[in-house]
Amino acid sequence: MQHSEKVEIFAVAGNPISHSLSPQMMNEAMGATKINGYYTRISAGTPEEIIHVMKNLRIKGCNITAPFKENIVRYLDLYDSRVQQTGCSNLILLKDDQFVGYNTDVNGIFQSLDEIEIDFLGQSALIVGYGGAARAAAYTLKMMHMQTYVTGKNPIKVEEFAQKTGCIPVDFENIQQAIDNAAIIISTIPKEAVLLHKATFFEQQVVLDCSYNNPTLEQKVTSRNGYYIDGKRWLLYQGAPSFKIFTDKDAPAETMFNALKKKAETPSVISVISSSENILGTISAHLIDFKECAFIDFAEDAKSSVRKLRKRLKKTESLIHVALILLDEMQYKDLYEFVSEETFSFWLFNDADLKKKFAPDIAEIIDVIFPTDGKTGAHIANHIRMEIKNMIAHE
Repeated sequence: MQHSEKVEIFAVAGNPISHSLSPQMMNEAMGATKINGYYTRISAGTPEEIIHVMKNLRIKGCNITAPFKENIVRYLDLYDSRVQQTGCSNLILLKDDQFVGYNTDVNGIFQSLDEIEIDFLGQSALIVGYGGAARAAAYTLKMMHMQTYVTGKNPIKVEEFAQKTGCIPVDFENIQQAIDNAAIIISTIPKEAVLLHKATFFEQQVVLDCSYNNPTLEQKVTSRNGYYIDGKRWLLYQGAPSFKIFTDKDAPAETMFNALKKKAETPSVISVISSSENILGTISAHLIDFKECAFIDFAEDAKSSVRKLRKRLKKTESLIHVALILLDEMQYKDLYEFVSEETFSFWLFNDADLKKKFAPDIAEIIDVIFPTDGKTGAHIANHIRMEIKNMIAHE
């Protein structure tokens, strides 16, 4: 599909990434500011894949999430002082053929805490976790002149993190004691880790959680008259400066916040697009036992397949339907619009796709770009299974 006006492409990269609300927030913001842009996701296996996809699909800017915030730094040509001091970047911009790194997580953390309007000067804080988000948290808390402790399941990584950031390491067995002495707790781990679910909190204690939705932890904190801040606030406050860096326009904060209020539901149709019929066949074979999904092959006539899938959707509502689509068929207008408007789509991108003149335009409608060069069909199928499960878990 060719378009007369160039669309600027942006993305968020991580693994897994299907749950990310950044596209929901950023695409609303671009619409409100009349920017001809599209924000998608990259499901990467390595930092190199992020750089490769950005170069080849003209992706102007990319937010970086777990587990790549630290390792991406070595691929940057330039970076700001926060990246230098934290050793991690959650945003890279492709500018004049150079990759420039920024850290707006610091904004996200500071503004999330600042809106509580409590004076934390001279008090203690606890960070749970030791990844890239934790690095930004340590930097922010140091900026706030707070004595900061860190804990996590791996004592070796806790000690390494403490040495690099100046935090005080705490054995996880003593986490409750650290919580009792902390005015602020910042959790940088996924809610599935449940490291804080057995903890006891106190009145006016502040818990900033990277998870979008963690009702168990929220209830434990608020039931003791504490302040629970979910990851959507963090996302919003790091997203606003990210938007400014991407577009050179002020972020429409209210629009972005309202976008995050909308419930993200698991889609009824997931499309998997590849230039290889063999890969699509392998995926179908490896996912045949995946109870959450039903499959329909678009290798036949695209228009009739769209009709068949819509009829099937009327009969069954409990399953996710996975549509297997050859990249060449995306030239059909009906199918292109169907994928754009009615499916959550994965593009199994490889270098050979770039030879197809219409291929880069596919990025303008895709929900997840998954680079597949060097990967087997079984690996790709398992990755898609993981992303679908991730999507369901964050519903």
